Amino acid sequence: MTENYFLSMIESLRKQEDVLLHDNFLSVTDLENESVSEFLENEYELESLNYPFDPPLFHSMAALWAAQTVYITAQLLLCRTKEEQELQTLFPIATFEVNASTMLSVDLCLRFLPQLIHELRAIDSDDSLIEILDRLMHTWHFSGISHSLNIEKLDLHPIFDSQCLQQLYLNRITDYQNIDLALHPQFVSYIKGNLGLYKKEYWKTFNIATTDA
Repeated sequence: MTENYFLSMIESLRKQEDVLLHDNFLSVTDLENESVSEFLENEYELESLNYPFDPPLFHSMAALWAAQTVYITAQLLLCRTKEEQELQTLFPIATFEVNASTMLSVDLCLRFLPQLIHELRAIDSDDSLIEILDRLMHTWHFSGISHSLNIEKLDLHPIFDSQCLQQLYLNRITDYQNIDLALHPQFVSYIKGNLGLYKKEYWKTFNIATTDA
């Protein structure tokens, strides 16, 4: 039986946070896509058990798109045979809207993209692939809170359409101590409420910035 390298990499990414790289650019079959979709749906069901409020429905198309995007990015870390102007054509196109369901579904895999971008920068800070991935991080910014984001480029409306996503977003801002997002007018009062009396001890930078606010 042929090994499903796509599934192996996504399983490794989700369970060990490791990327399995292969020695050439591998295409993916419909059967392999189906296996990855089933795996990610199960992962979403397990993870959403700990989500606050009512979790949005799993969006299989969005989750698979994100998995393919991360898989291709990982392959490009190892093997770069395409010209720079061809890089964009290697990635699947997202044909679904940005909402709470898709934002959380893509996050199953896209949350690992900032680290891959970091690895790309370490190899070549001028790599044109970084710009492509940076645009994705600004669209799917729940997965990019640990990334260097231009706050003005973010569409924050989908975050507030779901209590579940909103709370998860606030939690991640706090976990990564993203001060720019924390001080955004739409988030600062919520972050204050989340931290309560502990903001001085837990996040000194945020405490100092908001003490007189």
